[in-house]
Amino acid sequence: MASIRDFVAALNQGKPDTALTIVRDLLVSAAPLGTQWGAVARFCAATAEWSLALDAARRFCTAAPGLESGLFLADLLVRAGRFDAAREWVERIAAEHPASAEVWHFLGTLLSQLDEAEAALACFDRVLAMPEATATSWLSWVHAGGCRGRPEAVARLVRAVDAARRDHRSDFATLLYALAKAREDDGDGDAAESLYVEAAARMRETRSYSADDDGRFARALIQRFPRRSDTIETAPSRSIFVTGLPRSGTTLVEQILASHSTVAGGGELNLLGIASRAVGGPMVPGDLHATTASAFAALYHHLLAERYGAAGRVIDKSLNTSRFTGIVATALPQAPILWLKRDVLDVAWSCFKTPFSVEMGWSFSLEDMGIHFALEDMLRDHWLQLYPDRILSVSYAALVQDPASWIPRIASHCGMTFEPQMAQSHTVKRAVTTSSVRQVREPIYTRALGSSAPHRAVLDPFLRSYQAARRSLGLGDAAL
Repeated sequence: MASIRDFVAALNQGKPDTALTIVRDLLVSAAPLGTQWGAVARFCAATAEWSLALDAARRFCTAAPGLESGLFLADLLVRAGRFDAAREWVERIAAEHPASAEVWHFLGTLLSQLDEAEAALACFDRVLAMPEATATSWLSWVHAGGCRGRPEAVARLVRAVDAARRDHRSDFATLLYALAKAREDDGDGDAAESLYVEAAARMRETRSYSADDDGRFARALIQRFPRRSDTIETAPSRSIFVTGLPRSGTTLVEQILASHSTVAGGGELNLLGIASRAVGGPMVPGDLHATTASAFAALYHHLLAERYGAAGRVIDKSLNTSRFTGIVATALPQAPILWLKRDVLDVAWSCFKTPFSVEMGWSFSLEDMGIHFALEDMLRDHWLQLYPDRILSVSYAALVQDPASWIPRIASHCGMTFEPQMAQSHTVKRAVTTSSVRQVREPIYTRALGSSAPHRAVLDPFLRSYQAARRSLGLGDAAL
């Protein structure tokens, strides 16, 4: 009979597949792991094995009932796409722990993702009335529209920022982003710009980015896939890949496609990195053999089924698709790819305003951002040259200015028949977990075009770095 020691040994030996087999045995045998089920659940979640992760997490809750284990399960339910179950579970926790700011913040975030703005705002208001309110709660409150028409609440936010500055608090940068967004919503663009610049400077103190490592990885990918690889027949793919720089319109296209009757769902799945373990990672030779490609496809499709069930198309909007396009094109030959391109200055300003996760350390330095964007240009151009029939380049400006022409074209590229609700995708009720959650709830608009124009002076370091990086990569200056 398998034991927790066998599980740990498999992890230490770098054998995740063996570890998963042991987890299945532990679950079937109802091993008395107690609170160790929490560690098992974390591992399964990291490998996107959601059925195993949720089973283990529920056993963790049974072994150690309480707020911590309850929110742990709630988080996994959201990440696994079980939004209704997550809501029911968190509302139950909130009833049991009505004084917990953490619970109400979690519920507010979930309701925002489910397009229940008023209920979400009520949760954040409740959090901000508690002494345990965090900077993240202030930021979520502002993005939920909490500051509009409420000057007294904004004044409280200003006092919170001043106190954090005085006390040198670690969450000061997050509060700066919150106040910047509040000023922006009030129409004070100059004040917002200054606050965003200060917030990014603070974030750079704790976030890192290596342009050298990023460049080496991108160049190595091109060397591994110098020419179009022969496609390998694997199981038909359910996926539609939507990629591009962050804030380039990928969530809008995801929302349009997800409104189609044949689509089960979509989002930033981040499954390609996990599935690539079947082929040794993204740095594999371009000439994959059939067995290797089939292993990649089988694992990827298994993980899709874990998240979305067995039926329906799935929109994979992972932002790292540029690093896996060679594998996708070879091992998933029937999967279409849509590549979004938006005005680079508009994208830069939008990214600079967004407090992204650790993985996007480049976003807090305009110079680093310029280098990263140039590398992404190089990869996009390379893949488009190799696979012009597989990849449809979609201009964000063209899409929002002429959706009547572009939406049917996008549908056709994905092998779909246009359906009328695709043109009214903002009316489709579905969970959206990216920073574009509010934008895709509106009818398609053009007001974001040229959004960087008032901030051109601030973006000058980005532009100089971007053009210099493009020249060093042999791409030449970009036409702006």
